[in-house]
Amino acid sequence: MRFSYTPFEGQLVQTVIVLLIVINLISSGHSKSVSHIKNLKKVNESKQGTEREGSQFMDHEWKSAASVVLTQVVFRHGDRSATHTYPTDPHVNDWPDGLGQLSKTGMMQAYELGQYLGYRYRNLISQEFRKDEVYVRSTNYERTLMTAECVCAGLFPVNTSYPGFPEVLKHWQPVPIQTVPSAEDKLLHPADTCDYVHLLKDGILAMDVSSDHIINDKTLMYKLSHNTGMEINVNSLHDLADTLFCQLEHNMSQPEWMTKDIQDRLLEYGQHRPHTGPTDVKYFSGTLLDTVIRNMKNKAGNSSDLHRMYLYSAHDTTVAPLMSILGVDNFLQVPYSAAFIIELHLIHDQYFVKLLYRNSSTHPVQTLIAASEF
Repeated sequence: MRFSYTPFEGQLVQTVIVLLIVINLISSGHSKSVSHIKNLKKVNESKQGTEREGSQFMDHEWKSAASVVLTQVVFRHGDRSATHTYPTDPHVNDWPDGLGQLSKTGMMQAYELGQYLGYRYRNLISQEFRKDEVYVRSTNYERTLMTAECVCAGLFPVNTSYPGFPEVLKHWQPVPIQTVPSAEDKLLHPADTCDYVHLLKDGILAMDVSSDHIINDKTLMYKLSHNTGMEINVNSLHDLADTLFCQLEHNMSQPEWMTKDIQDRLLEYGQHRPHTGPTDVKYFSGTLLDTVIRNMKNKAGNSSDLHRMYLYSAHDTTVAPLMSILGVDNFLQVPYSAAFIIELHLIHDQYFVKLLYRNSSTHPVQTLIAASEF
């Protein structure tokens, strides 16, 4: 099953159902681990396509969500400036808002994600923000906080017909964004809270070296070190690839030594992420997965729980490990504003979980996994 839509001219956005899990939450009465998911069956889909329509979103989006009682969305921030630079970088002063900041393009990407969520869940949540229905949490970074604000702006467009709505706010509906200091954020960014997780992240990156790995091209590594003015290792190489990607996305010219061949090799390297094994991935997303499951258990077992949507504005390093721990990671770079969606459906007194990956990439991996009851 696959959904496709094109909300704006020229943009391919595909929503892929990547996992279907049957859960009998009412009869279980207590939480069980993901290890109880058995008999996984993967079905690869190669067919891709887009469909245009005047209303921006197709009717099957909200119709397919008609049985949803709770949705949880974990998404990456929108397009940003580079987070790193290097000593000889000619564009070190060309980011007007500084490093790691949400761009205008990123704001629009987040706004469009909010529009999509608003349309898909138009029968689930109210048009006007209600704190007992929607909870929004972000990491304590300016780009993720701003992304959350833009998502909410698209999700809750102002309806000035509401009685008593202030005229001055006719273009914006304020929504509270919850966050905690980075050093305390075990939920969405554990690498900032624990030295072990931070070292583990670097270790995984460092171990991702095979015989044909770019780092083993000594001639290229010497050339990069010489021209960038810094030592090139696995970690700094990843940062350099990200810097190059951001500069090219923002139409910045490259120095003569940064040839097309070098650009292609760096971009290919940056597109893939190292594999995180099942023993390690729990440190990156175990707390988040536990929270997601707990939210669903609370919804299914507590009639007084009015929450219908949880939004988590975070990073690629948040989205990818969560997909990995559920066995649906494609090990490709998580695009800007990509969203991993966990839906709880109630159909004929039976609860089901459906996971969707809204990926703004033009080449998403489409995988359908059916899992047994747990």
